[in-house]
Order: sequence, then structure tokens, then C-alpha cells
Amino acid sequence: MVSLLGNLPVLQMGTHDVGGYEREWIAAEIRLASAASGTTDCSFADEVAASVIGYLENHFVDMTVRLEDVAVCAVRCLRAIGQGLVADALELGPPPVSIRLGEIAARIGYGFELGFYRQLAARIDLLVQPGVRFVRVSGVGDAVATLRGGMRAKTPRRRKLVVVASQDVEAELIDFVRGAVGQACPASELRISIS
Repeated sequence: MVSLLGNLPVLQMGTHDVGGYEREWIAAEIRLASAASGTTDCSFADEVAASVIGYLENHFVDMTVRLEDVAVCAVRCLRAIGQGLVADALELGPPPVSIRLGEIAARIGYGFELGFYRQLAARIDLLVQPGVRFVRVSGVGDAVATLRGGMRAKTPRRRKLVVVASQDVEAELIDFVRGAVGQACPASELRISIS
């Protein structure tokens, strides 16, 4: 038997399984629903999210849980505490997608930028599906260092090695990620965090 971190069941969305999800995702979705319903006080979001996670960890019997089942659980919790308006406005979207550029670059290796961009585009197409609201991309500096780490030039006056145009590569990589994510999921509410 496979045991996941915190004994949470695997979240199943369509034909794809997502192994990791956190309380913060559910709390953020409740805050969005609260704002959509016009409720200004949203201090209950963390407690409701903790209740949902606690139920899934301790009482849910299956190894997989559908996104719809998580939404039903959150709606029941919201109604139980008298937040029917927020429950009616809750449209639980998929959890945030995380893409680690440093890992992709490490697998591809030094000097294979075209292979890196192809692998990155394939990963984005696989992970970023319609309905995704938040994409977290990390490791830009690590990816650039891996891809360009050996591309060094000697300066004529100083015999010191310097990395060639790493800021340009970093800007190009960020533009590529934004474009590829926007193309894979052209949603107006999609947020992208790149670090």
C-alpha cells in the first residue's frame, strides 16, 4: 500500500492524478468565493480548509478523491457554520500547478537549450489544463546556471571567467514560460508566479 504525506488521498481530476494539494489551496478558493459573494469577513477560510483536510486525512476511506468530492465537503462545512452565500459561490478549481525549472535543466544538462525548451513546453502542456488558476514556476536561476554554466568567455583585459548574458537568458526563459502557460490555459483569472 502506498501512503502519501499526511495520509491524504490522491486528488483525481479527470483522467489525471495530482498527488499533492494543501490546505492553503482550499483556503484561497474559499477566499475567492467569499469575495465573489460579497462577504467581507473571511476569517473562517483557514478553519474550513483545515476541517476539509482533516476529514480527508482521518475519515475518507478511498485512496483517491475527486475534485468534486472535495468541493462538496467544503460546501457542507461552509453551510454548517452559516456561510451559505459563500458555499453557493464556491467553485473549487484545481490546486496550483508547480513547475521546477532547475529539475528540468538538470535532467537535460549543460548546453542543450533546445531540448530544455522542448521538455519545458511538454511539461507545461501536461500540467496546465483548463480550469487551473495558479501556476507556480521556480528555479529560474538554477535553470540558467545549469544551461549556461559552461558558456563562459574570457575578457581581454582581465583573465577572469564570466557568465555570458545570463540576464538575457533569464528574461528569455521567463517570456517563454509566460507565453507557453498562457497558450496552454488562456484564462483571464490565471495567475503565474515565477521565481
